[in-house]
Amino acid sequence: GNQAPEVNVADNDQRCDLTNLQPSIDSQQEAGGTSYVDIGFTNEGPSCWIDGFPQIIFSGGGAVLSTAVRDGEDPGNVYTIPQGGRVGVTLTAESVDGVDGCTPATSDQVDIFNTNGSGSTSLQLSLRVCEEMPSVAVSPFEPMG
Repeated sequence: GNQAPEVNVADNDQRCDLTNLQPSIDSQQEAGGTSYVDIGFTNEGPSCWIDGFPQIIFSGGGAVLSTAVRDGEDPGNVYTIPQGGRVGVTLTAESVDGVDGCTPATSDQVDIFNTNGSGSTSLQLSLRVCEEMPSVAVSPFEPMG
């Protein structure tokens, strides 16, 4: 039996700790000035559940530049991730050129927090963002094959 252990999604102790989710950039593409970044997370801890959106903070040179906004409403889905399983989010970064009130900057790091849960993780990401105003949207967590 290689069945994943049953995860009780009502048990907050079984909510994914982002510290156990190893992030990687699965793809980064640009189309018409908009950048799309797929970030995947591999669960290196015990089976756990995750829901909603992550909180994403962009930094450059050690200073916080801006935060991502949620792309749409929370669909209310809850996903169970077995050990070794993957979940992902997509960042949609609008063009920062000629945006009123935007001070363009380039991030070198993104910090990712579990909005509803615990833990955080970070990875290197070079992305053009506006300082102090949101120019990037983040999708909810989605399971990946």
